[in-house]
Amino acid sequence: MLIFNHPLLENEKFHKIDSIDDISKTPSNSIVRFIFSKDNIQIIKFCQKNSVMCAIDVESITDALLASSLDASYLIVSEENAPNIQKVAETYLFDAKIIVTSKDIEKYALLGIDGIIFN
Repeated sequence: MLIFNHPLLENEKFHKIDSIDDISKTPSNSIVRFIFSKDNIQIIKFCQKNSVMCAIDVESITDALLASSLDASYLIVSEENAPNIQKVAETYLFDAKIIVTSKDIEKYALLGIDGIIFN
């Protein structure tokens, strides 16, 4: 299980962005994070074209399928959607890792979720 933002661990940081211009303002070893939407398709395509690691917040299985097809590195999902999206990711062998925001490591480890971001 991948664990982000835990006080005992050091790892990559997610930086929320709203535009392509924001990408140049993030540290070089960070992962850009934004919401999956039609308005952000240009950001997604920029990241894909320029091999920028990105974490995309998705709200549905459809969003997860599309974001995975666009080479997202991480899919940030709600606690409610995590089990279903993880199952789809395993069925279709997503390269993207499914990440949930929570503090309950054990719960999501037992559900087989790829990772967790401590809030």
